[in-house]
Amino acid sequence: MLPIPSDDNCPCESGLTFLSCCAPCLSGKITPKTPVALMRSRYTAYTLGKISYIQSTMSLDAFRNFQVKTAKSWATSIDWKGLEILEATEEKKGIAYVEF
Repeated sequence: MLPIPSDDNCPCESGLTFLSCCAPCLSGKITPKTPVALMRSRYTAYTLGKISYIQSTMSLDAFRNFQVKTAKSWATSIDWKGLEILEATEEKKGIAYVEF
């Protein structure tokens, strides 16, 4: 888990500071506007062990089977290296894909 001072780069590697990138999503102030923004915010949440955010951004089927303690244990045991977005498809009928 990374402590993120407000002036540090965001763990999602967007090039923005944490406060101007993923922090507003993780705090609930804004909802990610694109699938890429959602992926970046979820990656950052995992790096910080903010599992409640992960859970809040899940679909109903995934939410039903989600194990909070297991996810938190896993997320805090990983040495996070960074996020690279390889490709993102446009949303069609509410479905989009992000390859990372």
